[in-house]
Amino acid sequence: MDVSLFAPSGLIFKLNPNRSPRCPPPPSRKTASSGTPPAKAALRSRFRIDSDAILAFGKLAFWHADLYRWRGLAKEQEYWLRMSLALCPQLQDAVNSLAHLLMDQKRFDEAVAMVQQAESDDPRNEAYGPMLDWLNEARTYGKRERELCAELAKSPYDVQINLDLARLLQDEGKFPELNDRLRTAAGLTNWSHDAMAGIIQYYVDKAHNPDAAIAFLEARARIDPKESELIYSLAALDSSVGRKDDAIKYLTQAVAIAARMP
Repeated sequence: MDVSLFAPSGLIFKLNPNRSPRCPPPPSRKTASSGTPPAKAALRSRFRIDSDAILAFGKLAFWHADLYRWRGLAKEQEYWLRMSLALCPQLQDAVNSLAHLLMDQKRFDEAVAMVQQAESDDPRNEAYGPMLDWLNEARTYGKRERELCAELAKSPYDVQINLDLARLLQDEGKFPELNDRLRTAAGLTNWSHDAMAGIIQYYVDKAHNPDAAIAFLEARARIDPKESELIYSLAALDSSVGRKDDAIKYLTQAVAIAARMP
């Protein structure tokens, strides 16, 4: 179903045949950024003894949040997720979505507190324990990433700090940022053969990410195009991932370089 056909209209949706890329804001943008929506008090006081009604209203609010998520409106998405949980604290989909949203914004403490509250409201739900473990791990990663970025701002040409940050990005699964960091690190001039061999071994044998190793070697090859051992390693890696044309190109280049050596 085409999500762009729908727009919020109170607690329901209306069909929008013009596929407008915009959504109306929630009732109060100030409320959306400051905490629990005031409408929950009225709804919960009226329907608090009707569990089916509370669940239905909670799901409606969650679907509103998902529409705003699809349109990339994080503040509005958060407003409706908090509305959903205010109406139905046991709604796991809303807990999960809000945890991801807060984590993406690096609001780890808020995310942990919110899931802890959800676990208190629904102690039989076994999903919240692993979710808390994941958030605490992400918080630890986030803190370490901020520390390394601060160190890097002071010493941008330090190979070891660049490598430490690259390995952290690998552990976090941030592969585009990882490859960007490797390309930046590869452009540094103070590399030793042992350091280069170590990073290749790490990404191939431990991280099982040969693409990251290839991205690094390609950047080094542009800087040191006459380094036959480096070019040969690049050919071997390309061959291992099935890039036959690139492997042959770099192998031919390595042989030609070696032939010119005294």
